[in-house]
Amino acid sequence: MNFFLLKYRRIAYYFILFISIYYVAFPLLQKGIFLSQDELILNYWSWRCDLNNLFHFLPTAKHDDRPTGWLAINLIYELFGANHRMQLVSILIIHWVNSLFVFRIAQKILKVEFISFLCAFLFACLYPANSAILYIGAIFDIMCGFFILLSFIMFIEYASVPSKAFSVLCYFIALRAKEMAFAMPFVLAFYYLATECLEVSLKSIFKIVKQIWPFLMVLVLIAVIYVKVGKVGGKILPSTHPYFMEFDFRTFYRLINHYMSRLSWIPEQFHPASLLAIIAITGIIFRQKILLATIFSLIAILTPVLFYPNHIFDLYMYTPSIFFAILVGSLLKIMYVFSNNFMRLEMVNTRRLIKLVIIASVVVLTSASVHSREYQEKMRGELAIRKPLAILASTILLKYSAVKNNSTFYISGLPNVGVNQGPNWPEITHLIRIVCRNKTLNAVTDNMAHNIKDKYIADKGSKIFLTWHNGHFSNEE
Repeated sequence: MNFFLLKYRRIAYYFILFISIYYVAFPLLQKGIFLSQDELILNYWSWRCDLNNLFHFLPTAKHDDRPTGWLAINLIYELFGANHRMQLVSILIIHWVNSLFVFRIAQKILKVEFISFLCAFLFACLYPANSAILYIGAIFDIMCGFFILLSFIMFIEYASVPSKAFSVLCYFIALRAKEMAFAMPFVLAFYYLATECLEVSLKSIFKIVKQIWPFLMVLVLIAVIYVKVGKVGGKILPSTHPYFMEFDFRTFYRLINHYMSRLSWIPEQFHPASLLAIIAITGIIFRQKILLATIFSLIAILTPVLFYPNHIFDLYMYTPSIFFAILVGSLLKIMYVFSNNFMRLEMVNTRRLIKLVIIASVVVLTSASVHSREYQEKMRGELAIRKPLAILASTILLKYSAVKNNSTFYISGLPNVGVNQGPNWPEITHLIRIVCRNKTLNAVTDNMAHNIKDKYIADKGSKIFLTWHNGHFSNEE
């Protein structure tokens, strides 16, 4: 048994990570659905973008110019169409690969395998930090994380010029996925300073710049283009605008406190940001360079969203959660080494007991986040909203996918749990167009027309009337 565990331990780690990720997303996999607004994202890609205009090598807009994510959506949609279950599986596989990358990076930095696994486990399963894996609209964050991790691994694992060039290319692709990648050169600088330099000096700074200058060049290039694009037709945004930026220390502290609270599950009133500062000061006093590097990396990666007081979302924590997991691993390693050295524990069984206690603590705390009231309420609420849409999609796919152009679906009796949100709410139309791959189709629901039956009768064009009753749709023409 011991031989088996030693030989196949790493494979067991990979399998555990996959099963854990599957468990987090199981409620949605079971129903074969995504969360809210995914039809909006798919519709935006399907009918407002085409592949000829999808990829711009350099930015052409201030916001939402993220071709890496759009190309990923294009690939997923071409492979699986409107099969939400397979779309979600593809997202989970990318997340699993990301967790393997975190495992490898943590091994390289921390050099303790079981703690490195816990870092990967924390990144893979901690909710709400990983809530991005439940949305196809968050593919931009997931792809950004993928290429940041790949760039990081190529940088720290290989010294050849082609490997470094590939690392820079991955950084560029990550930037074109989402702006969270802006701080990657500084993350690499913190890593190099912590692992390769004995002290902070002018000489060590020159060594760092020599290592990361291609990344800095890419960063400056993209930043200059964004500034230029922002000035063309730019205007001062009102304070109520979602993308209004506020360069104020109080805003900075409030947002970092919020995101750290969401990452760590420490209530905001206990000021987790201040706790992070205390840990950093302690790290400086005791010269814990790896600990400091992970703290500064976490703050650096969070920085792009710390100046948007009106645009706060959990999915922004996906990439920062990489460094939060390694930060936790750094603290666990310090505790583990301290317990071994200070307590002079020579007995193998005692050391194993300490390992088991650390593993059990992380697993229990991480699992608790998935069983929290917040997660359960989120799943119940979203499933109630999304279940009729999933059934509608399967009904149309099976019976009406070859419907005539310009047909209208009249849909009556949808439960009032958020699906009918206002007369212009477009999600039903988007869903039908995506399922049938036909942008000429339209939909009318009860909320759009109170006399939906009369409108159906008066419609002289191609039409289909569906009624939701007892958990399924029926055609009552």
